[in-house]
Amino acid sequence: MKVFSIPQDVKSLLFDIDNTLYSDDGYYQLQIELLLRRFAEQKKISPADAREMFEAEKKRYAAENGGKKTSTGNIMQAFGISLEENARWRDELFKPEDFLSEDGGTVAVFKRLVSSYSIAAVTNNTVGIGRRTLAVLGLADLIPVIVGLDTCFVSKPAEEPFEAALQILGCSPHNAVSVGDRYDVDLEIPLAMGMGGVLIENLSDLYALPEILLPS
Repeated sequence: MKVFSIPQDVKSLLFDIDNTLYSDDGYYQLQIELLLRRFAEQKKISPADAREMFEAEKKRYAAENGGKKTSTGNIMQAFGISLEENARWRDELFKPEDFLSEDGGTVAVFKRLVSSYSIAAVTNNTVGIGRRTLAVLGLADLIPVIVGLDTCFVSKPAEEPFEAALQILGCSPHNAVSVGDRYDVDLEIPLAMGMGGVLIENLSDLYALPEILLPS
């Protein structure tokens, strides 16, 4: 875990979902693979060629942006796949129910956090996939607000998804903390907006959040 900033008066928490609220890199990588297979089918190329194009575009983006990372949706836009189409593919292809399950430790964390903060999820998956993922994790009732790719059709890293979540929660950036597993995607822009930021690297970090965020 790395704590970048915690505002003095925290009222709201914004959480990434994938690889933040669960630890299953195999499922996370499968999501990318499924999108690339669909892209290969559409372009009538091999999956290997699709993967090569994807990796080349990732390297190009990093080289032109000081080594920063961006989202899969943003990378695929370079190949003519709109975020609207990307969202449709995700809703058709992703099945969190087949890979994830409830984790008692994670549920216990959020039961503690909701007593002090309003909470939203900000994900680059669709609201539907986000809701299904939270349901499988046992968090649907604890994180009722979800801002997804199909909320404003802008993918993190971008201000719009975070602004949308703050507006729903009725919270100022200076009273909010963003929590995620990728600095470039989940934290850099929220920090620039005036929010706090916490980088989560594993479930142990997630379990420790109440000790950091809850008032003593």
